[in-house]
Amino acid sequence: GWWATTSPAPRSCAWRPSDRTNLWMTAYVVYALGLAKDAGVTVDANMITRGRSYLVGHLGEALDNPDTHAFAVYALAQSGPVQKAVLDQAFERRTKMQPRGRSLVALALLAAKDSRARIAVENLDDIVKTAEARKDAAVGDVNDAWSTSAAIEATAYTLMAMSRWSEGAKYVGPLTDFLVLRRNGGKWRTTRDTAFAIYALADLAKREKATQQQGSFTVLINGKQVKQVKFSKGGLDVPALFFQDSDFTAGK
Repeated sequence: GWWATTSPAPRSCAWRPSDRTNLWMTAYVVYALGLAKDAGVTVDANMITRGRSYLVGHLGEALDNPDTHAFAVYALAQSGPVQKAVLDQAFERRTKMQPRGRSLVALALLAAKDSRARIAVENLDDIVKTAEARKDAAVGDVNDAWSTSAAIEATAYTLMAMSRWSEGAKYVGPLTDFLVLRRNGGKWRTTRDTAFAIYALADLAKREKATQQQGSFTVLINGKQVKQVKFSKGGLDVPALFFQDSDFTAGK
């Protein structure tokens, strides 16, 4: 596991013992450990401390990779205090970043309760507009800029930012639809963008107290109602639904 390559020195956290030092993976581990701690899981504080120390000491190396730098800053802000100078640098560089980096900077400022978070979140309006315009359910060609893993991650980060911003609720719908419509079976494009899409949707569900919701929905097949299903617990109690062959119309 990654912990095998984390020494008191400290070094980076790697995906496998044979991996070379990887700043992005270190940031991801610090981020994940912070989430686990917030969820009530017992986490060795030294792991987070060593990971944070590595990130602080190597932020300069990531300046030529804006997305990695922004993610490292977010991991620091989400898992503990972060120096104002670090946030200043990320904020000043955001206008030169791609959507993924800009959304991560917004999340970092929100986590740090920095007053500039409002500006950073408002600057994500282009991502929201793209999500609103792309209502198709196709996964899309990988060469399509808004069907790539980077686009899926950027939308996931923006969804998290909007759901945490006091004025962002009206933007949640199109961002959520964009993510859900780009799911391909049980995943998105890669393990990485799948993880962050799930993080974003789970974060939204928690904030909206989705598991406390109750209601009903209608199942239509070929325009005909075949089931009316009631649910509570946000739908977690809905059993698997089965249908008869006779419910379907043969294709031409």
